Order: sequence, then structure tokens, then C-alpha cells
Amino acid sequence: MLLYTGAKTDIVHGDPTGVLGAVVKELLLAYLGKGHILYTDNWYTSPHLCQYLFQHNTGAVGTVRTNRKQMPKFRRKQNPGDVDQKKCENM
Repeated sequence: MLLYTGAKTDIVHGDPTGVLGAVVKELLLAYLGKGHILYTDNWYTSPHLCQYLFQHNTGAVGTVRTNRKQMPKFRRKQNPGDVDQKKCENM
């Protein structure tokens, strides 16, 4: 467990995956490179984090916030129960 307490938290600040990505990376250190799959909610899912995990032989699946940086374009209006998925070369 890692308790986030702001700037004093023992994580890498200025990480390209952001603060939330740095928290995930810290928690996964012992599991990276072993072929696991991480399931996340939209608070943690980002293209930068997914790319980092892919580079470390770790899969990722998650819901997303469509307005997150580097996120591909989604349909403008989604209704409850609608599903849309995106992928790129490695993800």
C-alpha cells in the first residue's frame, strides 16, 4: 500500500506518466516483467502508463477519461451502456 500525502510522498515527481502513473509504477515494481495484466479505472488509465507497462511486459486494460492528454478521439456523445474501444500498434 502507498499512502499519497502530496509532495512528501516517496514517488518520482515529474514522471512522464504523471503523479498517478508514478504511484502505479511504485506499487507494481515487484510485478513488472512477469506478464501480468493490470486492470484500472479511469482515474489511473493513460496512454503514457500503458506504454510504460507494455515496455515492461505487463498488460493493461481500463476505462478512460476521454479528455486525458494523449488520448485518441472518441465519439462525442456516449449513452449509458455504450462501449467504444481504441488501440494502437502496441496497445
